[in-house]
Amino acid sequence: MSCTLLIAACEPARKPADPAALTVASASDSADVVEKILASKSPLPSRLLEGHYTEFRRGAASTGFDIGPVDYVSYVAAAVPPESIDAWIARFKPLGSKPAFTAPACDCPWWVAIDQHDQLEFFEAGALSHRLRGWIGVSRRDAKIYLFDWTT
Repeated sequence: MSCTLLIAACEPARKPADPAALTVASASDSADVVEKILASKSPLPSRLLEGHYTEFRRGAASTGFDIGPVDYVSYVAAAVPPESIDAWIARFKPLGSKPAFTAPACDCPWWVAIDQHDQLEFFEAGALSHRLRGWIGVSRRDAKIYLFDWTT
């Protein structure tokens, strides 16, 4: 009897989720939404001209099973007025090393291209995120700020 209960308890409650269902939040071409996300920690040095955001869920919950850890991964891209890029950078603490390239698991043309990744200046994520894991990448030339962060 206990063996039967154990087996029943290990069966998934539903089928694993479709990978497309892993996106938990998304805002494209919405500077106002992205501004609110970034300003949740402290006031921003300027308004955003353009903003994009997507968040994915990884782990047990993303596969349709309700047990096990769940992590969230976020990607943010923002265009700022070129004259304000130095004020943004002044708030950031340099990252000790160049992070590996990463990209959202979606068709997100607003995210930094792999061939442009090495041209970014990198900073710690904590200035714009409540999550301490991740990085901020800045393109001075394009006045763009990229934020990649995750939970563990």
